[in-house]
Amino acid sequence: MRFGISIPNFAAPGQLVDVARRAERHGWDGFFLWDHILVERHGTVPISEPWTVLAAVATATTRIRLGTLVTPVARRRPWVLARQVTTVDHLSEGRAVLGVGLGVPADAEYAAFGESADSTRHAALLDEGLQVLDALWSGETVRHAGELHHVENVRFLPRPVQRPRVPIWSAASLPARAGIRRAGRWNGVAPIFSDGEDFRPVTPDELAAIVGEIGRRREGAIVSMSWCGSSRPTPNAAPHTNRRARRGSSTARRPAPTGSTTPSPSPPKARPTPERRRSRHQRVGAPGRTLATACAPKP
Repeated sequence: MRFGISIPNFAAPGQLVDVARRAERHGWDGFFLWDHILVERHGTVPISEPWTVLAAVATATTRIRLGTLVTPVARRRPWVLARQVTTVDHLSEGRAVLGVGLGVPADAEYAAFGESADSTRHAALLDEGLQVLDALWSGETVRHAGELHHVENVRFLPRPVQRPRVPIWSAASLPARAGIRRAGRWNGVAPIFSDGEDFRPVTPDELAAIVGEIGRRREGAIVSMSWCGSSRPTPNAAPHTNRRARRGSSTARRPAPTGSTTPSPSPPKARPTPERRRSRHQRVGAPGRTLATACAPKP
C-alpha cells in the first residue's frame, strides 16, 4: 500500500515545492499537482505552472513519486509536453508520472483564450497527442500524419529514464466510460464520479468494476481511487484480479510495449496518518504492478 497527496496548483511555486519536500520528509510516497491554467476568468487565485514546479520538486526530493493529476493534453503541444515530462523524469531519476485528461472547466481552460470548448475535440486531441508523446519517447525517428498533429522525421533525445516510457494515467469521470477505455491502452486511471450534479469519490463497488474492466483490457494497470476525509476506505474495496488482456496499440510509429517497467519508490520506515488527500495503492494483475490512488476534491 502506498500513500500520496494531490493538491491544486493554486499557490506560489515556492510554497508548492515546500509542500512536496515536507510530504517526502513525513513519509508520503507520491506528490501530484493539478494542472489548471485558469479556474475563473476574473479570479484572483495565484496559479503556478505544474511541470515547472515539478522540475524544482525533483531537485528538492529523492524518493517521492512526482506528477500531475491531470494535464489537459489538448491545450498543450505534445512535443513540448514530451520535453517537459522527460526533463522532470531525468531530474527525478525516474520518478515522473503523467496524468492526463480533457481539462475542465472548458470555459476557463480553453474558451477564455479563443480555443474550442468542445469536449469531443479535446478527447481527439488527447488521444492523438498521447500517440505522438509515446512515439517521441521511443528515441526513434518519428513520422506521424494524423488528423490533428503532424510530425515529420523527428527524433527526441534523451529518452525518459523509465522504460518503456513515463507512466501515463488517464482521468475518468464516471458514469462515462471513455476515460476507463483510454486507461486500458496506457498505464493507469484516476476515476471520480461527476455527472454534472453529483461530484464525489468513486464507491468501492464502482472501483471494483473499474478494476475488473481494466483487468480485462490489460494487465498491471495503475488504478487511482479518489477520496477525501479523515477515515480510511474499506480495506478490501478493490479486489485482486489475475485477468490478462491484450494491450492495445498506442504509439504513432511502433507497436505498443508489452509492459511497464516503472520502478516503485522504496517505502519509508514510518507511515503517516494523513488527514486529507490520501492515496491508496494495491496490487492488480501480475506481481509487481502497483495500484495507486489520489484525492482530487472539487475546487
